[in-house]
Amino acid sequence: MKHYGPEDIENYYPERSFDQSEGWQRAEEAAKQTQRFLPNDFPGFMTRKTGGSTYCYTDTGERTPFVSYRVYYSIRGFESPPLDRYFTTDYDSLKTAWQNQGFDNIREWTSGPNDEEKSIEADRPDGVHLWYTAGPEYGVGLTIQTGCMRAVEGFEEEYIPPLDSVNREGDKVGSKWREEADEHHGTKLEEENE
Repeated sequence: MKHYGPEDIENYYPERSFDQSEGWQRAEEAAKQTQRFLPNDFPGFMTRKTGGSTYCYTDTGERTPFVSYRVYYSIRGFESPPLDRYFTTDYDSLKTAWQNQGFDNIREWTSGPNDEEKSIEADRPDGVHLWYTAGPEYGVGLTIQTGCMRAVEGFEEEYIPPLDSVNREGDKVGSKWREEADEHHGTKLEEENE
């Protein structure tokens, strides 16, 4: 088993054009950009989940001075419009836009017993990774991952509002941002009031 010394850990991941202080903002910008690539009648994502940054580790478990962000947007319920539009129209719109933007590592695949889950993923030029999936079991989702970037000592993460289509009930942020989320949306969740 390889042992990583302090210098190895310090330089375990390649330097990025941004660090922890910009990570969450980059992820939200990628979400907005993705939504702009979708057709005008796309209803918008309804739920956002994020817990802030998490440390990155070496393959043998040592913590590095790098962190990453993962933000997940989703839609549930397919009565109107039907799932088919997410599976074809929206999917094809994203694929075309990502190709036209010169995104890297565009990859597509299907999964499920009858290939009913469809996915496409790509990397933006800044290294932010996008993964769009549509299917009857898990719904429609967009996962944004920043990849590992340099942590900033003493950095205090501030709440960043979600896409406009997400209301307070759908804004599933970590507990440390509950008050800021309440203020942004102008309402409190019932379970947080108890």
